Amino acid sequence: MPRSKKWIAHMQANFTENTELVLGYVPFPVGASFSTLLTRFDHFMTALYSLSFAIKGKAFSGYGQNIAFTKTTFFAGKGYASHMHLTYGETDFFINQHATRKNTRVEINPASHVLTDKKQSYAQFVKDKFTRMDTQKLFTLGNRLRLHVGVYTAVLFYLISVGLLILGFSWPVVLAIYLFRLLLQYAVYFKIAKRLKHPHIQWAMPVLEPIYLLQNMLLRVVYLIKHNS
Repeated sequence: MPRSKKWIAHMQANFTENTELVLGYVPFPVGASFSTLLTRFDHFMTALYSLSFAIKGKAFSGYGQNIAFTKTTFFAGKGYASHMHLTYGETDFFINQHATRKNTRVEINPASHVLTDKKQSYAQFVKDKFTRMDTQKLFTLGNRLRLHVGVYTAVLFYLISVGLLILGFSWPVVLAIYLFRLLLQYAVYFKIAKRLKHPHIQWAMPVLEPIYLLQNMLLRVVYLIKHNS
């Protein structure tokens, strides 16, 4: 359900002569368990990448519970007819089909958020991850690269850092580089997390980010093994 009675007003205000798609945001429910915190962090990072690219005019993903589009755009692509076979990700595929640099805008004002009380176990989270991977195979090459660039560059950073320590590089220098990167992340993520209503999640980043990266890499490997065996 919408967070505010002004939800439709915020979404509608983005439509101009050239705008055909408006992408909103759906916060992940807060929970007490560590697995829920990790899932929320994954949700936050996914939103960070997808909405950032959308703002830059390269939208590739969105939330089916909070998206607006013109009737002309919907019927031009015969709605969801071309991807009715998908069990998950029809919104992402729709965005991949129709979003351009000029026709898509993003609305992240907290009053425009749509809330969900969906309770998700970690097992369901993993299942949804695998289902998304099925859908992502249908994305264009450029959008697949954008989808994973954040994870791959972060993994590369950690691998280089560990490699430097193994090779005997000065650990205070490596630590200083890590802390500098962490401060930059805090400077960027704090404001975004507040706007997306993810309170305090950024403070757990030193613990959550390595687990999040390892989790994503392992799930990707498991998915590839399952689909190539």
